[in-house]
Amino acid sequence: MPLEDQLQTFCLIAHRKLDHCRRAGAGAEARRRLSPREHQVIEFIAAGQRPKAIAQALSLSEASIRLYTQNARMKLGVTTNAEAINLMQEDV
Repeated sequence: MPLEDQLQTFCLIAHRKLDHCRRAGAGAEARRRLSPREHQVIEFIAAGQRPKAIAQALSLSEASIRLYTQNARMKLGVTTNAEAINLMQEDV
């Protein structure tokens, strides 16, 4: 493999590692900013519960559950529930 390709590969790997470390640090900070209710809702989702079941368990409306979920994802900087769950479970 030519030296130029080796350096490009090395830089790509280093960039990905640095990005992962940055995200891990940012994720820990974001987790601390979640409200207790947002954290609780994400835990229910991680356990496989649907919004309707979570709403019943917490005596809230489904709209409230969706709002807590949306706010938690925004604070965590992710777009899906799966990403939120993965981020919440890192370094735990």
